[in-house]
Amino acid sequence: MDTTGLNRIIEAMTVHFLVAETRKVVKPVFLKNTIEQKSVIIKIEQGVFYADKSLNPVPVNSFYFVPSGQPVFFQHGKSGRAKVFENEGFASATEREVYLRPLKDRSKNQLTGDVFSIVGFDARIYNTVSFFQLLGLSPLFIPASHELSVLMELMIKEQNRDSIGKGSMIHNLLKELTIHIIRFAWEQRKLRPLFENLNALLDYRLIKLIQHIENNLASDLSNDKMAGIAHISVDYVGQFFKNYMGIKLQDYIENKRLDKAYHLLRTTTDNIQGISIKVGFRDQAYFSRRFKLKFGASAKEIRRMGHSFV
Repeated sequence: MDTTGLNRIIEAMTVHFLVAETRKVVKPVFLKNTIEQKSVIIKIEQGVFYADKSLNPVPVNSFYFVPSGQPVFFQHGKSGRAKVFENEGFASATEREVYLRPLKDRSKNQLTGDVFSIVGFDARIYNTVSFFQLLGLSPLFIPASHELSVLMELMIKEQNRDSIGKGSMIHNLLKELTIHIIRFAWEQRKLRPLFENLNALLDYRLIKLIQHIENNLASDLSNDKMAGIAHISVDYVGQFFKNYMGIKLQDYIENKRLDKAYHLLRTTTDNIQGISIKVGFRDQAYFSRRFKLKFGASAKEIRRMGHSFV
């Protein structure tokens, strides 16, 4: 992947804003192996925080970036008796605020104790492919950055006021913030090989397949059907997809269906059988087996889970 190809991909990127706010630790809490459905970047404003399985300290003014789909290991506060949320995350925003209280006022007298800022978002190519998931990027420690600090502060200010053009302003700031994160990853030579994963996005036939899968999970997604979508022979479509994505076409489709079911279980009140049908599973027993194999928990158990950071 060269810079020309990467620029083409970035030009096709759409970003979707979720949250931007500053939070204060009320009670120490440890998020252990929770899966983020969106990408999250955190800036340590004040206090003590730890990240990754080894719980490395995150210095004040530095950042910790968790790409979508990656497990979170993050401790807010120093106490060895921090409340542990393992796998399930917070059950609701109300429960989260017992431990992490949003700060509307960022004045110096409020920025005491353990305080961090957070931006949650999604970055997709052609509004379909998750950029960071395809990249295969693990969580990153990012040193102090004036540009990232300013962008996050401006986004939080916009989020906290009702001004004309608020949505457009946040979107523009978020796109710039996302590019800064990508630039940082690109500049790390040990991460450069990951960008080869993005070459797939330069073939329009693959994009057509991915877009069709994303928008038609409940429909017939057999190899016969997919070959017609991309104008590739039935005999070759599976190999074509695997050459680019490193995974069999039907395995990719099943994973997308299961990921969508997971998302719906945590964000809607739809019943489990209805969700399985909505994402393309006709056999409830098969859905249950495959779901538990992928996520290590049943659909009923996931339904009771909440959210981690956001």
